[in-house]
Amino acid sequence: MTLALSLTAIKQDITAQCAWVDATNLATLPPIVNPADNSDSDTAIIAAVNMICNRLSGYIVDTSRDDDVFTLTINQPKLSSEHTSSLLRLITDCVTTTVLAELYSTQQQASHISALFREKRDMAIRRIMQLLAYTN
Repeated sequence: MTLALSLTAIKQDITAQCAWVDATNLATLPPIVNPADNSDSDTAIIAAVNMICNRLSGYIVDTSRDDDVFTLTINQPKLSSEHTSSLLRLITDCVTTTVLAELYSTQQQASHISALFREKRDMAIRRIMQLLAYTN
């Protein structure tokens, strides 16, 4: 089974999440800087995808990238369309939250934001593993 991640969609989600952080942390001093403006998000996204592939190495058998699409081949032939959709959403969430945790980790005043995104990433990984184990 093959899943395709859109790097553009992940970048857009990262930008939206950074805007949410900007809007909800206006009283933080020193202010939290929006890292999406000053970072190489492509490199961070690819690193996050590779980290997730390593964590799921028993299930992911191949990866490739063609321009904006990162393709993951999963050794799981019996997934329903509902499970496939959930898995794709969870992997996308995991990539997004991994990148966000990394981007905010350089700002001491944003440690709570980085911790929040790490927590969301860990929850997404657990849900991915449960989904893959359940459908195995």
